[in-house]
Amino acid sequence: MKSTIRDGIMRGGGTVLIRLLLLTAAAISGYLLSVSLSGGSVAGCGQGSSCDAVLQSSWSRIFGLPVSALALVVDLALLLTTFSCGAKSTAKQRRGAWEILAPGAVLVLGAALWFTALQIFVLQRYCPWCLTAHACGAVAAVLLLMRVPVSEARSRREKDPGVPSDRLVKLAALALLAVAALGVAQTFAPGKTYSVTVVPEAAKPTPAARTLEVFGGRVGLNLAEVPVWGSPTAPHLLISLFDYTCSHCRDMHERVAVVQRSFSNRLAVISLPMPLDAQCNSLIKRTHPKQLNACTYARLGLAVARAKPEAVQPYDDWFFLPATPPPLTEATNKAVQLVGAEALGRALNDPVIEKTLRASMRLFEISALEYRNDQMPQFMIGTNIFAGDMTTEQLRAKVAAYVNAP
Repeated sequence: MKSTIRDGIMRGGGTVLIRLLLLTAAAISGYLLSVSLSGGSVAGCGQGSSCDAVLQSSWSRIFGLPVSALALVVDLALLLTTFSCGAKSTAKQRRGAWEILAPGAVLVLGAALWFTALQIFVLQRYCPWCLTAHACGAVAAVLLLMRVPVSEARSRREKDPGVPSDRLVKLAALALLAVAALGVAQTFAPGKTYSVTVVPEAAKPTPAARTLEVFGGRVGLNLAEVPVWGSPTAPHLLISLFDYTCSHCRDMHERVAVVQRSFSNRLAVISLPMPLDAQCNSLIKRTHPKQLNACTYARLGLAVARAKPEAVQPYDDWFFLPATPPPLTEATNKAVQLVGAEALGRALNDPVIEKTLRASMRLFEISALEYRNDQMPQFMIGTNIFAGDMTTEQLRAKVAAYVNAP
């Protein structure tokens, strides 16, 4: 590696640009971290959207810590370190600063490539906030690496701000090793993608009346009216709140079906569509493009269940099979195929449809506003609310603890 004639001083418009890019990346990471810790929603990332899928995935955390926290620390550290490379700093101070900036830039660049690759090849969904932060960090990192003062001298001479080339290689290797460790940790120790909230009597069945009292009786569900998977006389009941347009709900559909079948007649699932659509849901202030027509899809699914209760699960299986919701015309045609045009028309005009829809939205309202559970889908059983994306094994274990309880 040839020596570079650089004094290690950061000056001019390029330095301003680097600092602005790092500040932007840090600001975005700080925003994402605050939202993650508060349980809120990121602007422009509606429930079930591509952006939401990325932010709620297991790849958004490492050992339970949001990766945005690590990004915030690294971005701020690099930003502050650039101020140690001013014209008034000594050569020794600048050399020390560049021994932080160089591997830090490699770390930021490597992490940006890793998380971008995850979105492209693994999740196949994209978060504009994340990509913007990665882009700002990556560009700043490249600009920093182009400015690193390199020296062939192995000794640390007082007036030489250059980082010895052999030391620079070692620091870069350590940074790459850190990125690799991050990838390994996320792959083999994925972060938790769901929350568990214990509440007083989230769902308490009253077998004699065949109703389900939720949140201490604040919401009552008549099992003769709501969609039910499995036997309506099952001793244990699980409420599934989902949205037909929600990607997480799409992922969870088959897992819920598998768990219900594994418990046979001991467990029934009350399958309640809860549309994330401002058209019918007052909790939603602005409908995300991904959730357009969610209210119509919900009414159609409820109508299938109302017209022919045993048809609702086959209908939902068909609906959630493709990667995206089918067009309304196709969904309507499928409903007609399963229950008949006349029966579907009567069911769509049945007041029970709106009653059930109001009940599902009321359940979500209580869960979101009083217990800060605004993730979808949600599963309510016993005194527990499980919100978010769970594996089949995780869901089965939670249900088993309730079903097998003495």
